[in-house]
Amino acid sequence: MASLAIKLGVTLSTLLLAAGCRGNGHAEERPPSRPEQESSPKSDSEQKADATQKPGKELTVQGKHELPVKFPAVKPEFEVGQRVLAVPQNWLETALEVGVEQQVISLYDARVTALGAEKSEVKSLSGALWSLPNAVIVPLPAAAKVKLGDLVLTHWPQGGSWMRAVVVDAAADATKARLLDVATNEPAGWGKRVLELEQGSFVPLSKPGQSGTTAACKVGTAWRRFLVIQSDADNVLALGFAGKLSSLPKTACRFLALAPKATPGASVWVPWGNKYLPATVRSAGEEGGRTPAPTDNEPPAQAEAKGGAAPPAPSQAPVAASPSADAAGRGVDAPGRIQVELQVPPRLTLQVPQLDLATELPD
Repeated sequence: MASLAIKLGVTLSTLLLAAGCRGNGHAEERPPSRPEQESSPKSDSEQKADATQKPGKELTVQGKHELPVKFPAVKPEFEVGQRVLAVPQNWLETALEVGVEQQVISLYDARVTALGAEKSEVKSLSGALWSLPNAVIVPLPAAAKVKLGDLVLTHWPQGGSWMRAVVVDAAADATKARLLDVATNEPAGWGKRVLELEQGSFVPLSKPGQSGTTAACKVGTAWRRFLVIQSDADNVLALGFAGKLSSLPKTACRFLALAPKATPGASVWVPWGNKYLPATVRSAGEEGGRTPAPTDNEPPAQAEAKGGAAPPAPSQAPVAASPSADAAGRGVDAPGRIQVELQVPPRLTLQVPQLDLATELPD
């Protein structure tokens, strides 16, 4: 019954997303439901016990790389005991069975338990063991230095799906960030909350094409937004609209700059619905939108927000929502975002994550 409920939930989520796309082009999706074999995340003591597993790089896992899309096998870029983001095994198996169009995909917090030349094993925070192709496992460093305004790839708190965030406080004893893959006017306030990121739970985004960054890829006559999982000399493995796993020719993709130079009045391209549309920059903070976070009237932090609704996963839909506004109704810049106005219908004013913005696109 639990398995049936989860499958019905995923189907309903997909139908809601489709309905949103037929409307204003943006659906306030929630992250994919926790994989059916998942239970509540482990306690801190249980997680620490898992983390003490002896690190190593010995290849002990047998099995061939197999994906529902064409992409070559890759060697493990992580070691035993390391924290990673990984695709749940049962979702991957469903995509192999029924096709990628029928299965939403995202990446979740896990730890590596064993390595293989083409496949490795990871353990989710709830203790589920997944045997996965190395291509769908993204390593997180045990420690990383960041500064104010840096972009990072992390995951939704309590073991949720992967998300990008902007650092708003880089004190020596704590890293705090605000999620970028959530609309600033998301009803539960997740687009404005400051979350504390523990070491080992994030990786700095420092170059275009890195896992978690945005690629604009031409599909037919339209440019579409994809989140990079892996890439090689010829192909890009990525998640597209509605969390659909795709493999695209690298020649059809452009890895977008992390901090594009966008001055007010400049013409740019931003994702809306399932494609990029032309827009005009209305305002941008220092360094292309990397503005410090407000310190007054800050919404509750993670510890007070555990019961709130979860935000949309970046793998499901581009974030394109109306901007936050001050008491006078004026648009207010948010850290890591750039305010633009669409040049074509529906001609909305949006707060777009800076790493989703393209300064040049059509040929």
